[in-house]
Amino acid sequence: MSAEEKSYDALTKDSVDVARLPLSELTKARDLYGESLDGHTAMPGQQVITGQRACTYFLWLNLKNETLSDLRIRKAISHAIDREALCKEALAGTGMPAGDMIPAVIKGSRDNAWKDTEFNVEKARSLLREYRDENPSNGVELHLLISDTVREAFYDMIRDNLESVGFVVRKKQPQSTEEYETFRGGPALMFSGWIADFLDMENFLTPLFGTGGGANDMGYENPAFDTMVAKARAALNEPLRIAAYQRADDMVAEDMAVVPLYYPTLDIVCSDRVNDLYVAPDEIADLRKAWVTL
Repeated sequence: MSAEEKSYDALTKDSVDVARLPLSELTKARDLYGESLDGHTAMPGQQVITGQRACTYFLWLNLKNETLSDLRIRKAISHAIDREALCKEALAGTGMPAGDMIPAVIKGSRDNAWKDTEFNVEKARSLLREYRDENPSNGVELHLLISDTVREAFYDMIRDNLESVGFVVRKKQPQSTEEYETFRGGPALMFSGWIADFLDMENFLTPLFGTGGGANDMGYENPAFDTMVAKARAALNEPLRIAAYQRADDMVAEDMAVVPLYYPTLDIVCSDRVNDLYVAPDEIADLRKAWVTL
């Protein structure tokens, strides 16, 4: 039983008042408990919280690998993925297709800022053909690292999307730390995510893509990006600051350093004893007005 399933099971037995919702129970829970009107505030009869999280899930890419170091391959991977279908089918209708690494709930985010997140099978095939023509000796096999914490249907859809445009995809599930590091060193794709520590573009761009960034383990380096982010940090005028971060975001988008997939929802359910509980996009609960019926 997953952590979400254990949490929800405890709520159904009246052991807890707030729980995570497993995807498999989401539709049933909406009918049973009612859905929050604003997506973030729980009240009796409006108990399922499905507002957007300040989080982006993406495919981590090993940019140090010879195949994945080619921009055409990375863009072909992105164009091959049907994000709408991924959210609707593999994620039970939750989430929102990501067209930017910056979630929509963060100021400065733009719809479809990353142009190469468009689902375009022909574009993906064209980029792959171009790569093959220039690199006939290089294979286009990709390794999709899988984990028990992610639904198998999700991985299967990613694999099917990539194979439909001509990639050969091997699902790999490391059984040890040594295997994990070995697989990551190859043509590896890995499901990953980043949730905001604070609701600002800075928190998504610098840790993930800055040279030496704490979460930049894919091997991305771009001095122009580092300079633009430093300019954004130094700006005293908010519009100028946001514009500088957006230009930095555009640089990462052009380099396709990762492949944005979707923005998840909160998927929290409360018992009917909970009143006025607000859960923010960064998953912090505001308890100042919340109260529980005894």
